[in-house]
Amino acid sequence: MSVRVLEEQPLTLADVLELLKRRRGKSKKWDRATHERIASYCQQFLKLPPENAKRLLERLLSIRVESGKVKLSLPRDVAVMIVNVLPKSEEEVTPILDYFERRSGMMLLPELKRKLVEEILSAVREFSSQ
Repeated sequence: MSVRVLEEQPLTLADVLELLKRRRGKSKKWDRATHERIASYCQQFLKLPPENAKRLLERLLSIRVESGKVKLSLPRDVAVMIVNVLPKSEEEVTPILDYFERRSGMMLLPELKRKLVEEILSAVREFSSQ
């Protein structure tokens, strides 16, 4: 039997945990041992309650920064990384933005990068303090 992928979308740890719990339903046992290990991992490293994780993801996806004619927003995979890592400082955000630069093949202007870091940290502070 072949499987056809209809859509691929990066998920936060909270989303993965929610999907696994829905799949398990009311049963006390997991379908597979791997589901139990994945759920355990998600619970161990989950940094925000699921509702806050969803709202932070929405907030990060709505960020728009610009410098001159250059306008930039975060792609979903980068926003998901930020929700999962929950960086608290510029030093923690920088590697994620470096990944974004390598993946997109573009260098962020220093002013644009500074604005983006400020917006990201502001959003993280807003939702991690709730």
